[in-house]
Amino acid sequence: MGTIVKDTTIILQTARKIGWKPDFCGQFASYSTAVAEASGEPAEGFYSMAPTIYRYPDDPDPAVRRFNATYRKTFWIDANYLGEAGYTCATFVMAALEKAGRDLTPDSFANAMESMKDWHDIFNGPPLSLSATNHHASSQSFLSVVKSRRWTPVVEQPLGF
Repeated sequence: MGTIVKDTTIILQTARKIGWKPDFCGQFASYSTAVAEASGEPAEGFYSMAPTIYRYPDDPDPAVRRFNATYRKTFWIDANYLGEAGYTCATFVMAALEKAGRDLTPDSFANAMESMKDWHDIFNGPPLSLSATNHHASSQSFLSVVKSRRWTPVVEQPLGF
């Protein structure tokens, strides 16, 4: 499904209500805790593809726990996948800015971005790399499914595309 959160939930609720139970699969915009935790559990068994795996606040990784504690302290809610994605993007750009150096110019920034190789985020996403001919950063995504109102990876390794 090429839907966002509310549309995804409405479609899943309606399908369940009329007894239609196909396998549904969404993309990055449907990979939200709001979908997984929707009232009545319409998303149970719903699949979604996303660039990384959502790391819940109870994740065992200390860096992820620190991120989530800081996020909650700052915004008074738990981070969702989009919060993680925003943090990853911001820290990637910060790493490129450091690489560009103190005398920042548009060219030095572009060169720094295009020299980022195998950069890793704290959420254990696939490595990100850019070049002058490739601005995609990654050609891997994860398939997850909702189980008991939580996103659960179908496989722990990303799938290439």
